[in-house]
Order: sequence, then structure tokens, then C-alpha cells
Amino acid sequence: LFPQSALPLEDESVTALELGAKGRWLEGRLELNAALFHNRYQDIQLSVFTAYDSNGDGADDSVFGDFRNAGEGTARGMELEWTWQLGRFLRWRAHAGYLDTRYHHYYSGGVDLADGKRFANAPRWNAGNSLVLDLPLRGGGWLLARIDGRLQAKVYPTTELDEAMAQPAYAVWNASLAWTSPQQRWQVALRGENLGDTAYRVTGFSFPTLGILSGHYGPPRNWSLSLRWSY
Repeated sequence: LFPQSALPLEDESVTALELGAKGRWLEGRLELNAALFHNRYQDIQLSVFTAYDSNGDGADDSVFGDFRNAGEGTARGMELEWTWQLGRFLRWRAHAGYLDTRYHHYYSGGVDLADGKRFANAPRWNAGNSLVLDLPLRGGGWLLARIDGRLQAKVYPTTELDEAMAQPAYAVWNASLAWTSPQQRWQVALRGENLGDTAYRVTGFSFPTLGILSGHYGPPRNWSLSLRWSY
């Protein structure tokens, strides 16, 4: 029924350029890495509508849904990360990133829709950090305490610019506390995730013509207690 659906897909390709630098300061206690990147994508495989001739008159008068090499685009931005030894037992790790993505071509149904599309799950800004305390105990063993979080700017979970599906900026915080025995054979750990009980979508889809709107969310606040034995 749809002979063009049997056409093979070409491999996606990307031309990647990156410029980076690494350095250490404060007698090695502070390590800083920075990078700029520019990626140009060709033959992006997308789920789109493909035009076809339904009555054999030589004119494409209908469309069907299929995967095609329908897109070309660019992703460019910068990344910055650092590790700072704040004290003998305390360490801070963090990162921040900026991302600019855009389609140059996005063909669906024989029409270039690039101006109305965006890369899925590509936040303009993102950041994260971890504060880690690795403390030896006088009574024996080690105590590892950690708190970390991540911040993400607004994203669209699909290529559609659908504000009903857009995920606004949000932050998620986690924390953990673990004790390890002197011989490193036992470990007891308590971990809490999404401490603020933030509701955030990680993916979803919509069919406006059918009135269908579906979203899939990340896990809510949760706690776990684990016991590990090594032999």
C-alpha cells in the first residue's frame, strides 16, 4: 500500500568540532574544564509524514507515517565543570552547560517544517552540583555523606512546539549517607531522591486532532535503605 515505506534509511552523520581547555589552580585543589562545541547533523532519522501517489496519476496526493531521513540540524554550546577540594574531607563538584539547537530542514508530508520544530529534550541551560564529605571515623570505618542536585531549563519532550507538553524549568535534589566498615566488607546506606517531590515530565506525546495528551513523569520523592556485604 505504501511502497516508499520499503525504502532503506541512510545512516545519520554528524560533523563535530570541539575546543576545550583543562587547568588546575590552588596547588591542585581546584580543577576546571571548559569546552565549546559545534555539531552539524545530516540525514536525521525522524518519524514524519511521507507524501505518496495514492491513485497512480503521478502526483503525490496523500501522506503516510514513516521513519525517514527527514532532517538536518545543528547543536552548539558550551560546557563548564569543576572539582574543588574545599578541605581535607570535603569536595565540591559542579557543572553548567548551554545548548543551542535548531533544525535547518525538517521535511514532513513534502513540506519543510524546520521553523516550527525543536530538538526534543534539549534544554537551553542545565547545571548540577555535588557536595561530598568523605570522613574517616575514630571508631573505625568511613562515613560518606553526599548531597547533589540538578537544574534544567524548559524543554519540549517531542519535536513539536506544543506548550501543553512543554516541561518548565525545574530542580531535583538528592542526598545519601553511607557507613563502610574498616575492612570495607560491610556498607549500610540511606538514600533519598527527589527530596522536594518535584513533578517533572521526562517524555510524552500528543495527538491534538484526537484530543490525546500523554505525559510520563520522573519518580516522586523516594527513600531507600541498602545493606551490602563484600567477600
